[in-house]
Amino acid sequence: MKNRIPGDARPYSVRRDFADRIIQAWLDILKLTQAQISLSEEDTQALTTYLEIQKMILDCRKAAIRVTPQVWQGIEARMLRPPELPPN
Repeated sequence: MKNRIPGDARPYSVRRDFADRIIQAWLDILKLTQAQISLSEEDTQALTTYLEIQKMILDCRKAAIRVTPQVWQGIEARMLRPPELPPN
């Protein structure tokens, strides 16, 4: 499939069509609809912030020399876990 990716020299409409087909393939595979994955601007910003923080943590791991592998394993295990909600 990599060989089928339209290059930057191709018209935008060709590249956009290719991207739309990839998105639709993923939606079909995951049995999702476009409405289920549509995010509000606030949701998009929150997700962007979350991913930036996760990347910073991983960058810190590369630079950390005094943190044991076991500690990093615990950190990574908690990274993708959703935050706990306060009790009602």
